[in-house]
Formats: sequence, C-alpha cells, structure tokens
Amino acid sequence: MSKARIYFAAARPFAWPWVIVNAGVAVALAHGTLYDFLMASLIVVAIVTVSHYVNNWRDYVRGVDKPVGGSTAKNYTAASQLIPSGLMTVGENKALALASQAIGTVALLFVPHTPWTIGFFLLGTFLAWTYTDFFKPRGIGEVALFLGHGFGTALFAYSLVRPPTLTAVSFGVLVGLWAAFMLTLDQYPDVKASDLERRVKSLASLARWLAAEPWAVRDWGCHNDIRGSGGHSAASLAAPHKPGDRCAAAPHTP
Repeated sequence: MSKARIYFAAARPFAWPWVIVNAGVAVALAHGTLYDFLMASLIVVAIVTVSHYVNNWRDYVRGVDKPVGGSTAKNYTAASQLIPSGLMTVGENKALALASQAIGTVALLFVPHTPWTIGFFLLGTFLAWTYTDFFKPRGIGEVALFLGHGFGTALFAYSLVRPPTLTAVSFGVLVGLWAAFMLTLDQYPDVKASDLERRVKSLASLARWLAAEPWAVRDWGCHNDIRGSGGHSAASLAAPHKPGDRCAAAPHTP
C-alpha cells in the first residue's frame, strides 16, 4: 500500500461528507455564495482532519490503540490500527496534523474575520487538539462531537455570511445532537466487552419493564434499596409486609 493511501486512510475521510453537508446547509440558510460554501468546507474538513491525525497519535501513545486488545477496526475505517501495525509512525501523524492545521489557518485568511468566525475557528482547533486527551478519557467525547462536528461547524459556516441567528443555532443543535449520537454508535464495538455494555443492557431491560408494566415504577421503589425514599432492601422482600406499609398498601396490578 502506498504512503498516500495510508495517509488518506489515517485522515478518516468518511467524516468529510458529514461536515461538508453541515457547512453547506448552514451557508444555504444564511443565503451565502458558492465561494462561502467552498471555503467553509475546506476549513472544517482541515480541522476535522487535524482531530483524526491527533487521535491516531495520542490513542497509540496512551495505549488505547494496539495490535491486540485495543480499538476495534471498523468496516468504514481501520485508522486505529495503522500505527500499531507499523504502517505509520507517531511522527508522521504529528506532521500531518500540523499540516492540516496550517491548511485550515491559511484558508481562514481568505474569509471574513469577525468575532464569530474567529471564535468558532478557535473552538474547532481547541477541540481537535484536546478531544483524545481531555474529552475522550472522561467519557464526554459526545460533548466534543456536538460542539465540533455539529454545532461549531454549522455556526462557523453560517457566520461566514452573517452573524448567527436563532435559525443557525437551532440547526447547529440538531446536527450537534446527531454527531454526538453517531459517536456513541462508533464507539460501541470498542466497549462491547466492558462494563458499559452490561450497564446499557440493564438500563434497556429496565426501560422495557417500565413500559410493559404500569405499576412498575412504584414497585421498583419498593423492591430496591432506595433508603432516602422509603424503599426496602432486597432482604425485606422475603419478609411479610407490616400493616400500614407503603408498598403493601397498594396491591400489584399485573
């Protein structure tokens, strides 16, 4: 495989159409021009690519990406395995991240400079360089994706044409929530064997139970150890209810 193809794969280009569409719709909502769309797309793609090269490099250094037992290669990207497999080096990812940042910064020189455009550009840059070491380890990667791929991308593109309006903010929130949800789906294969899967399955089972049984909410309080709300411990389930007991007072309705 050529170096160019490896570098292209490491950039995770599957995300480019996503942010380009977000930027395009935002520019259209602002009644911008083709030039506005092209420049917005170039800048947001450059900054998103920065985040991907930084993620490749930092996940490897932190021990998240490794040949065995690390992040899972997915059908749409195997970028997490490029450094562990020896196809790329940490230094190459550092250099490519800096080059992508330079492209985005130079492109910024050719668009209107307002507090909005500069502010959202700096927000995107901050998220790109801190996602892997700050947001991801704390389990709040969805916050970064909401702000970066969705909300920030939309508001940056819109602000190239005019100051953000309620319409722009609403669109940004919509695509931001979608971005956060997509990250959750993307990360699921990496946590299937972890405690997270058990917790998610438990919550899903509880949700189905609550939906199926109208009396379940009351009984869940009675049958679980909720000391602060008058519930009972599991041991008390085997004991007969005393007269006047809150849970005994309301019979079950199967």
